[in-house]
Amino acid sequence: MKLLDVLLRRTDDKNEITSLKAELESHLKALHEGAIISETDPSGNITFVNEPFIKLSGYSEQEIIGKNHRVLKSGSQSEEVYKKLWKTISSGKVWRGTLCNRNKNGELYWVKSTIVPIFDEKEKINKYLCIMFDVSEEFLLHQEVSQKIEEITAQEEEMRQMNEEMSVINENLAASQRELETQLYAMNNAVLVSATDIRGNIVYANDKFCQVAGYTREEFMGKNHRIIRHPDMPAEIFDDLWKTISGGKIWQGVVKNIRKDNSHYWVHATVTPILNERGVPVKYFSVRSDITAQKELADTLNNSEQKIDQLNAHLSLAKTALEKKVESIEGEFK
Repeated sequence: MKLLDVLLRRTDDKNEITSLKAELESHLKALHEGAIISETDPSGNITFVNEPFIKLSGYSEQEIIGKNHRVLKSGSQSEEVYKKLWKTISSGKVWRGTLCNRNKNGELYWVKSTIVPIFDEKEKINKYLCIMFDVSEEFLLHQEVSQKIEEITAQEEEMRQMNEEMSVINENLAASQRELETQLYAMNNAVLVSATDIRGNIVYANDKFCQVAGYTREEFMGKNHRIIRHPDMPAEIFDDLWKTISGGKIWQGVVKNIRKDNSHYWVHATVTPILNERGVPVKYFSVRSDITAQKELADTLNNSEQKIDQLNAHLSLAKTALEKKVESIEGEFK
């Protein structure tokens, strides 16, 4: 009987390991759908890329495998950035930062990157794993904001001479910009991850998801994902989502969600079905980025442009009035 018990325990352990391995592989597959991933040898020569990498870089797998990762360098960043990067990862540490790359067509794109050294059994680095997220839209939006600030600053002295109200508006714009930059920074560091069963009941939620939604992990477990569904969202969007993922396909889109305190937030979501050996969904894995700040930033930029137009109109009227006054004074002396 003792021998039988031992064999049964070993069988149970093996089944548990197999189950955990399958779970990990499913999560990795979902991560590959939502993130840009590459691997290189210790010299930086590319040995693996996933589909999002191929799509963003414009290179086929055959073209990029074997090439050094510097083939993507844009030339727009200081060499110091890359020296610090290599010094960090070659010493066995993880490097995090934002890189500006250039795709096959010569177009620039920006990625928030995490590069992790992988060690062999002799504790020597045998490859590097790079996990990236495309933040080009946020970077370009930041450039647009900076340009608007420069335009406002260039007119600031002249506007101040008009009246105190214009000065107050400029100060408010500067304060809004600082707040928006903080929100953008938070957005770039937020990746919300969850998993549900085939009925949409939550079985996993990461810390960022809990933090943004305002629920604890215990509160999320077992609840249906519609707990964060905002009433403003049309039912047709979720009909399309469920039709897509239940058919074994990946769904992507922008969604407005509701927090526990009834406030809302926006996400760009990638929902990936986890399929069994028959190709039937058994779980759904969702990777989302918080784009609430981007939405609010667009509204603020529109308001800023309207205020600038109003200030320019006031300035034009003041100049016209001043010119007429000068003409009137000159007429009196003639």
